[in-house]
Amino acid sequence: MTRRELLLALGLGSLVAGDNAWLLGRIATPKPPSLFLHACAVDSVIGVLLAADIGRHQAHIEHLRRQSRFYIKLRQGSTNRYKARFALEVLEYFFKDPDLTFIARVQKDSFGTDHGMNEESNANWVKVVGQQLRELVNSGISHRPIGQKSFSRRYLDISSPGGDDRKKLAGYMTANMEGILYLPNSIREGFPFQTLPPGVPTRPKFTTARARPAPDNLAQLGSFLTGAAGSLVLPPSPKFPQIRNAAKVKVREWLVRRLGAGGTTPKELERNQKFKILMRGAA
Repeated sequence: MTRRELLLALGLGSLVAGDNAWLLGRIATPKPPSLFLHACAVDSVIGVLLAADIGRHQAHIEHLRRQSRFYIKLRQGSTNRYKARFALEVLEYFFKDPDLTFIARVQKDSFGTDHGMNEESNANWVKVVGQQLRELVNSGISHRPIGQKSFSRRYLDISSPGGDDRKKLAGYMTANMEGILYLPNSIREGFPFQTLPPGVPTRPKFTTARARPAPDNLAQLGSFLTGAAGSLVLPPSPKFPQIRNAAKVKVREWLVRRLGAGGTTPKELERNQKFKILMRGAA
């Protein structure tokens, strides 16, 4: 009998005897996937887009870019003439795919940014927003579809605020929330590169709005949904102005019809498991 045959026989014998039931369970149970959390904090709104199969989503959104000829960053306030078609197709994809869920926290008063704050005020801002984001992430995970609440790792990506604010907020989250890792560059580099117009190099040595690799389609979608949540439930403000542009109006009307929001904040939005808005941070 070979060494392999001996070990196999011993293993089978112990399994039959029930000594290695735990090991058998581990072999039979697939490893949970990783969860990716794309967060955006702006003015009075914090939003988080949750997804597990990010490679598939990235590839599909790139396909939609080529179809719509929309090669720039997706912004909630954009007036680009190709934006409406692309935004509506991405929103349609978001609502149809069960892996994509979004949750936002909207509060009456703005939590602002740290610009002009002293060190003590900035530290307090990071703590307050960090606590809100942590509660929002937990709530978003708890409202995921059945079978999509267990994950081996959770990766956080923050698209707004930027600069030092982003670093401090990411640091607070990784230090105060168990199992959270900041999205590393190694994962970003695994995304398909953004589709670019003919003649523009895929990996340019320069960076412009048109010629940049974009491993952040989901981050852009998260920011877009965050802005949409604010425009749905908050009165007009500099951050969420009244919409007059035809493309913006079209996208907003589509979203209102899809959510049944009527431009207000009905309780249905708090119960919506796909696009959930929690007023005043009641996570």
